Amino acid sequence: MNRYSAKHIFAIVLTLFSVVTMTVLGMWQLSRMGEKEARLALIEEKQRAGTAELSGVLNQQQNIQDWPVTFTGRPDTNKIMLLDNRIVEGKTGYEVLVPVETNAGWVIVNAGWIKGHPDRTLPAVHYEGGLQTFSGTISVPGDNPMISETAKKGQAFPLVVQQIDTQKLSELTAYPLRHFVIQLDVDNNTPFVRRWQPVVMSPQKHLGYALQWFLLALAASVIGFIVVRRAVKDGQ
Repeated sequence: MNRYSAKHIFAIVLTLFSVVTMTVLGMWQLSRMGEKEARLALIEEKQRAGTAELSGVLNQQQNIQDWPVTFTGRPDTNKIMLLDNRIVEGKTGYEVLVPVETNAGWVIVNAGWIKGHPDRTLPAVHYEGGLQTFSGTISVPGDNPMISETAKKGQAFPLVVQQIDTQKLSELTAYPLRHFVIQLDVDNNTPFVRRWQPVVMSPQKHLGYALQWFLLALAASVIGFIVVRRAVKDGQ
């Protein structure tokens, strides 16, 4: 019996570790599902409220994420930036970021996606200047510490940037930018592709992944129990 005790302990520990890990992953997926459902509900609520003036939203609302807004401003077409590694329909390109001066301060508008060249030559971007009216949705970008910015202050525009870091973009443009981006509404008359997805993975997918983890945890429990029981029986 003693010569099997180490095997028993190893099998039990391995099974418990696997079951706990997969259960935790399943619970995390359920948590993510709840977050996505809550955000989609808020988006629907804000859309029902209708488009609001940007300055009014900033003055009255704490949670500005996903608010549909309209505003008048003057874009600086001399300081266009290209957000790198954006993929649409399997094609690699850039999202066009333009600083705009408004009565609510300087903001970045995301004009949409433009196809890149295979040799990494920057595409020609033509954006209308002058005073104009914009409409879009507020997006508050998150910081990804795993991405290193390659654009440097003083380089010629258009600049290629790796992520939307409004503090860094403020340094590059020399404008005090607001800490959000306006994703412009779909417009068939623009050359830029606008297919915004506020929630990339649906709550249903998170639920499906959670069920998979729970089923794997159950399977690991059953297999571990059978293996340990046989080991004990053979060792008697």
